[in-house]
Amino acid sequence: MVQRYFIIVTLFVNVIEHDVKYNWIDENQKAFKGLKYALTYAHVLTLLILGEPFEVIYDVSMVGIGVIILQKCKLIVF
Repeated sequence: MVQRYFIIVTLFVNVIEHDVKYNWIDENQKAFKGLKYALTYAHVLTLLILGEPFEVIYDVSMVGIGVIILQKCKLIVF
């Protein structure tokens, strides 16, 4: 699982907004490298084991919803 995923990704939100000047600073570069490493080298997803209990964790705000499914403390879906 990628720790502090939302915090890291928040640094990139302005990059996709239109008509907004964005300055790429060292903090953004470090966050990007960390996220890239976490998504390419860490075991991000595992297969669901049918018949075993799982946990749904969600976070809702005025602009979106985020959901992950865990089974035995391993990330299944995000």
